[in-house]
Amino acid sequence: MSSKSSLHPGVTFYEDDREKGPFCIRIGGTSEFVSEIDAEYSRCWPPGKVEVVAGWGNPQTLMFDTMDAALEAADKVGDIEGFHTSIEALEHLTPKDDWTCSAQGELLV
Repeated sequence: MSSKSSLHPGVTFYEDDREKGPFCIRIGGTSEFVSEIDAEYSRCWPPGKVEVVAGWGNPQTLMFDTMDAALEAADKVGDIEGFHTSIEALEHLTPKDDWTCSAQGELLV
């Protein structure tokens, strides 16, 4: 697998995942996922806010049909909040029958 991020500083993604969408944005190193991006939210300075939800497979997670759309949104997340993010393909988020996760979202085999 190849990882590219030169055009998207602070965003980790795997080019090999491009056809494995839809995609979501994970806050780097956590089990929190972006659920809302409001670049025009004026009650913050600079304007904009990002909301996150906890848990792999959370139904409130914002999903993107293409990797390019997810990358564009992840760039906005970085601009607004400064978060490092990862683009996750849905294929990697679908739990397997024999998966068990801890309360912190770590996979226990």
